Amino acid sequence: MWPTLSDQIHDFEIDIPDNAGLTEALALLRSRADFTRYAQAMAGYALLENTSSGQLQASSADYNAVFLGIELGQSFAEPSIQGAGFWGIRTAQEERLQDDTGLAYVYPALTLASFDAFGIQVTSLASDIPYDREVILQTAGNDFFVRGSDQWQRNTHATAPGAATLAEGTRLLAGRSLYQSVTGRGSSRIIGWTRNPYYLDAYTRSPINTTAGPDRVLAGYFSAGKALELSAQGDQLKRGTLLENHYVSALELDLSRPPTGATFDPEVLHGKDYNVLLLSGRFDQTQSTPITLAAGHRHPTVAGQLQNRHPEQWQSGHRPAEPRSGPAIRQRGTTRHRHWCQHARRHPARLQPRRQPPGRRPAYRSQNSRYSGPDQWPFPASGSHSGHGGRG
Repeated sequence: MWPTLSDQIHDFEIDIPDNAGLTEALALLRSRADFTRYAQAMAGYALLENTSSGQLQASSADYNAVFLGIELGQSFAEPSIQGAGFWGIRTAQEERLQDDTGLAYVYPALTLASFDAFGIQVTSLASDIPYDREVILQTAGNDFFVRGSDQWQRNTHATAPGAATLAEGTRLLAGRSLYQSVTGRGSSRIIGWTRNPYYLDAYTRSPINTTAGPDRVLAGYFSAGKALELSAQGDQLKRGTLLENHYVSALELDLSRPPTGATFDPEVLHGKDYNVLLLSGRFDQTQSTPITLAAGHRHPTVAGQLQNRHPEQWQSGHRPAEPRSGPAIRQRGTTRHRHWCQHARRHPARLQPRRQPPGRRPAYRSQNSRYSGPDQWPFPASGSHSGHGGRG
């Protein structure tokens, strides 16, 4: 693993002043938590014993990826609001590719492969996740400006193929290097996106049989990066002005794909209990609460015939718990029609010079399958919004 660490450490985009000496340079690197934690984690990873490395039962396993990235950063792309801070949301999307030769689709995906090489068990993984992005800028004077997904070309969050370790049958460990990407080719502004490596410590479940890989991979990680303006010079792209620094916390859930040709029978859901999770956010420069992030969950039971059944007909017996402390718009978990439960945030956000609680909205459906009430969900079309729901 030492060669991997040596290679990936050079992928970090950290600016060190030209006149900095060794002491100043080391101090700057130590101040970057993402860099130091990556180096420490990889150093520990390299010391794992050979006996700790497991092997996938299947030679290859493909997964559908659910991806949500929450980002903070500083933008220099617009001269009128130079240096504005921003919040951003990235969500996985299907990508449609078409040219003279035909039409194809790219779906967010992860691939795990396992093989023996010279008696050494090797697990390799690679991923490719197209995503859309939404951003809200905040100036020093507390003015807000939304830059919705229609103002960003679809981008990709893709990792280079690399070795990983399956430890104790439930942990997937690896140093991951992200590809750089380019958007806006052929337009007036070409943007290059750089991404720092990260350490992957993901949860997996033991395979259900000897012919299948783990049925899920769940990971959370952090990666910083930059956006740079590029200029075309012949067949090459040259780096130019820094457009933004961004810092992304990502949640990724990968679920195994069914065998080729397999069909889904909804009746397999009958009589079972499920956990349903919703993560969502809204950016709206016209509202008193320009940034709203929310999480909802419920525990429905599927009962009766499933044909033509709507989610609001699922039964839920969940009862909310009261948060321990912290200011919020709603001081208790909120239920609507016994379906969605949402808990108050325990820590205040800073959207103003003074401390101010963030906006919160409950997630629920009305009986006629339409979102209604003073706290509508999803958010009204006047704002930029995104959301993820998952069932497990």
